[in-house]
Amino acid sequence: ILLDSYNRYSNESTAIAGAFYEPGTDECSYSGLREDRNGYHSKFTKVTPEDDNKECHRANWNAFLISQSYFNHIGNIDKRFQHILGDFDYSVRINKDGGHIYVSDEYVGECAGNVKAENTEKILPIRRILEMQKPTEFPIRPVLTYYIRAYGLFWGIIRVLNIYLKNY
Repeated sequence: ILLDSYNRYSNESTAIAGAFYEPGTDECSYSGLREDRNGYHSKFTKVTPEDDNKECHRANWNAFLISQSYFNHIGNIDKRFQHILGDFDYSVRINKDGGHIYVSDEYVGECAGNVKAENTEKILPIRRILEMQKPTEFPIRPVLTYYIRAYGLFWGIIRVLNIYLKNY
C-alpha cells in the first residue's frame, strides 16, 4: 500500500505516511495533518485516505516510507527526540526542504490512538514543568527544538510557554 502510494506521486522528495484506523471502527487514528496558519494560530486537520487531497504538513510515523536517497539528504531523526515529536520534526524538515508528504491511499492497519486525560487542575508552573518531563509527555528539550524549528525562535518560545503555563 505504501509503495503503491509512493509510486503514484513518483517524486524523489516525497514521503508517504501510512494511515491507521481505530480498532473496531472505521475512524482514522493516525495519518497526517494539514496545517492552516493564521498568524500565531495554527489549525490542524487530519488527512485520511478518503480525502481527495492527501498532502499533509505533519505525519505520524506509525508507518512511513521515504526513499533512501531522500533520507540521506534530509538525515536521520534528531537524537533529541526519544519519543515525542520526532515524526513531526522530521515532517517540518521535509517541508522546509521543499519536499512533500502524502497520506497513503488506503489504510495500512489498525492502531489505537493515544488518549490522554485533560488536566484541568490548577498547579504551580514548576510542578507542571517537572511532571511534563517524562519521555511520553512534553519534555522541554524536544518540545523547544520542534517548536523553534517549526515556528521560529520567537513564536516557538511563545508556543512552548503557552503549553507549559496553560493551566496556571
